[in-house]
Amino acid sequence: KRVHGYRQWCNKLWNAIRFAMIKLGDQYTPPATLAVHTMPPICKWILSVLSKAVGKTVSSLEAYKFSDATSSIYFWWQYQLCDVFIEAIKPYFNGSEEFESARGASRDTLWACLDTGLRLLHPFMPYITEELWQRLPQPKEACRKDSIMISEYPSAVQEWANDKVENEMEIVLDAVSKLRSLRPPTDIQLRSPSFVLCRNLEIAATVWCYQAQIATLASVSSLKV
Repeated sequence: KRVHGYRQWCNKLWNAIRFAMIKLGDQYTPPATLAVHTMPPICKWILSVLSKAVGKTVSSLEAYKFSDATSSIYFWWQYQLCDVFIEAIKPYFNGSEEFESARGASRDTLWACLDTGLRLLHPFMPYITEELWQRLPQPKEACRKDSIMISEYPSAVQEWANDKVENEMEIVLDAVSKLRSLRPPTDIQLRSPSFVLCRNLEIAATVWCYQAQIATLASVSSLKV
């Protein structure tokens, strides 16, 4: 059963890369550096938790705690990148001019996450990560190694760390979880209007700021705070 579960997770990795290839397009060229300060909060969040996952993985490997290293990588890929970030940015790619800036930032962030995430995972899953990494676009101003095997292993990026956004996303994901729990099991596909009653103004301000992301992740048609 466990082996079957990890086989399904390999399919999850493939689906993440396939989504990226579709949304990045054939003409996409990754930037040499990321302008994190101008990005939407959801992009800042995924980069911040990625940097934290990298740091935890590296420290676990140095301490020979391989189980902790794999758990850190798995949690980031499964529950933060695939379940949250990729789902949250899907509305940015609907072609609307309103999301043009967010769409560009999401492309750059998605590429950076996949490139870093695959290199982070490579020692544990060498064959599938090599295959998927070779499909990623190459930065124009950088000479990429011929194989992920000889590429530099990731290290934590302090410029990506953002405790404020991480704390805000904890509130967001808690709201999403509670909204999902209120949906009847027989109406999983039904997108109904919803509202959130917050216990203080600070939380209300955060929920209001992330209103669109909460509605997307909770699969509701609209959200009133």
